[in-house]
Amino acid sequence: MLLTCVLQAQKVGLVLSGGGAAGLSHIGILKALEENNIPIDYIAGTSSGALVGSLYAAGFSPEQIEAMATSEKFQLMAKGGIEDEHIYFFKKPKEDASWLSLKISNNFNLSSTLPTNLIRPELMDFELMSLLTPVSVLAKHDFDSLFIPFRCVASDVENKKVVVFKNGHLNQAVRASISFPFYLKPIKVDNQLLFDGGLYNNFPTDVMYNDFFPDIIIGCNLSDTLAPPDENNIISQLTSMIVSRDDYSIICENGILIDPNTKVRTFGFDYAEEAIADGYTATIAKMDIIKSRINRRTQKSELDSLRLIFKKKQSPLLFDSINIAGLNTKQKSYVTKNIFRKKNELNIVQLKKRYFNVLSDDKISFIYPLAEVQESGKYTLKLNVKKEQEIIAKFGGNFSSKSINIGHLGFEYKHLGKKSITLAANSYFGKFYGSVNTKIRMDFPFSYPFYIEAEGMINRWDYFRNFATFFELVRPSFIVQNERFVGLNIAAPISNPGKLLLNYRYGVINNQYHQSIDFAPSDTADITKFEFHTVGIKYEINNLNRKFWANEGTMFSLSGRYIDGWEELLPGNLNISAIALETDHFWFQFGLAAQRYFRINKHFRLGLDLRIRYSTQDFFSNYTSTKLMAPIYEPIPETKSIYLAKYRNFKYGSIGGKAIFTFNKNFDLRLENYYYQPYQAIIQENNAPENYDKWKGNEWILSSSIIYHSPIAPISFTVNYYSGELEPWSFVFNLGYLLFNDRAFN
Repeated sequence: MLLTCVLQAQKVGLVLSGGGAAGLSHIGILKALEENNIPIDYIAGTSSGALVGSLYAAGFSPEQIEAMATSEKFQLMAKGGIEDEHIYFFKKPKEDASWLSLKISNNFNLSSTLPTNLIRPELMDFELMSLLTPVSVLAKHDFDSLFIPFRCVASDVENKKVVVFKNGHLNQAVRASISFPFYLKPIKVDNQLLFDGGLYNNFPTDVMYNDFFPDIIIGCNLSDTLAPPDENNIISQLTSMIVSRDDYSIICENGILIDPNTKVRTFGFDYAEEAIADGYTATIAKMDIIKSRINRRTQKSELDSLRLIFKKKQSPLLFDSINIAGLNTKQKSYVTKNIFRKKNELNIVQLKKRYFNVLSDDKISFIYPLAEVQESGKYTLKLNVKKEQEIIAKFGGNFSSKSINIGHLGFEYKHLGKKSITLAANSYFGKFYGSVNTKIRMDFPFSYPFYIEAEGMINRWDYFRNFATFFELVRPSFIVQNERFVGLNIAAPISNPGKLLLNYRYGVINNQYHQSIDFAPSDTADITKFEFHTVGIKYEINNLNRKFWANEGTMFSLSGRYIDGWEELLPGNLNISAIALETDHFWFQFGLAAQRYFRINKHFRLGLDLRIRYSTQDFFSNYTSTKLMAPIYEPIPETKSIYLAKYRNFKYGSIGGKAIFTFNKNFDLRLENYYYQPYQAIIQENNAPENYDKWKGNEWILSSSIIYHSPIAPISFTVNYYSGELEPWSFVFNLGYLLFNDRAFN
């Protein structure tokens, strides 16, 4: 009986189990089978097996699938990122010190922004649509008509049952099958919320047997790759509870089971090459058995020719209409204008740029795309859009071992209609720094988009006489700076990564200061008041991966500003020789700042920091008031919180280098070195400012930090060295973000 089955065996089914990153070993299995001319007539898969299997069923070769899985784009998808060229800086919100947010719906229900899924699926969803829609349309959405007949399974958790996909949108079926709970956001298909197929059927041999009834089933067993639950690892606990450990016996007397025995774990997508190699090795080890039971052969060259013919039949994606669900009529108009911008049709490259532009809008929470073919052969873009909650409350700040503890509260109201409107207010509060900012922003989705923003700002900095730690007595303030201004900002995108900003501000800066640290609490400070008008322009690119302690990406800023104002000096009791005066000042200032990080390998990066400032500003009435109004050099977090007179000059340049050792995605060791060179340093002569000799007065800043990027905020311990200071060494612990609202002349 067995001999008869072997001799007549002509139809081969391949069953690929779930397993997360370990499921990439399926690619190695496909490579080994093709190299040995083993035919594959049917495929059924779950989760990562569905992903790999769908690409093979769509006509991609194992080598093409391997190139995808080992690419930087795939790594971005696995981490929930998007490509740098599709980061839309124009819509990027102003960075603040918030740790977490609460979303408040119109009926005042609260929901935390702590994510229900670990990664964002936007890039994955778009790429699956791009890759799989043309072949799905060619097959008329019948999975039996793909290059290889295919099945995949998902889980309906409401009805506690398996859902088998035999037809429909191929990308949608695969996306449902890989929606691992808490890792990837689930989607709805025919109003059913579907999760990863591994919940109820992690090895769908029964689906293969019932739907295709092949003579031989080759199956891949990845059950052993599931790590046992760890009492200190919630992900391993959830995985053990969620994923079914099926009976891996194969329903066919000629079934062949391949066990890659890979050490790559569920979320170890960085080890794609290792997983593929493990699958290949395990299959080669079983090749004699496979060949002995399968008497038919398919030449690889023949397969490649058939794939080429199959691919040529597919039509390119060209979109000329849009269908949006989940929004009202005005909101749909806003999204439509942002995508088409008066164009009649978009190819997939053009659409991708506009699609991620819309996704970057803070009024949009989630989008799932489908492409629906029309009779004309062109496509309708079907978007299922979830709008962000209208009210957001933010909480955060910085807790430090020094006396620079700061709390942060923020509130936003976000309205989405034909235009996008944001009302926002935030407050920072602490002994060192306090601020209140209010603003209203309106976005216009014209063919060339722009926004207009009006704002009001109050800032206060309180620099102490010593650098006390949290446990030491803080002596009286020797410098207090107060700013108040109102302004109008107009901005427009310059391609995706860039933004051009124009602004006007009117305000008052009030500086209270002692010109020496030797003063008594009863002594009155000098007061300099500066009332000003200023107009500025700034071009900026920013795709850094973090708002604080970044280790990937690029930042570039080029700015210019004109300032015109009136200085008024009121001397304190220690400055008996000074007289009250009023002076007019006006000047131009220009700035260039750039950061760039270079990935050397998985665990090591280099960073470069370059800054140049040029100002035509003249001296104020005394040395300290001049320093307080000069541009500030702040290359590391602590320099934002202490008064260092040496790093306040009209004209300077600096260069910095960073060596960053990344132990894993959450732990960094940073070694930083900055060289600062003023063109003419401002020095003190009898409380009056004087210019130092040109190109003298250079300084060094050295910094080393250990950072843990926790889910809520970074935790860091830093050692800093400032050349030429009486107390050059500084040790500081921080939990949170030393981020502040804008200064008047930023």
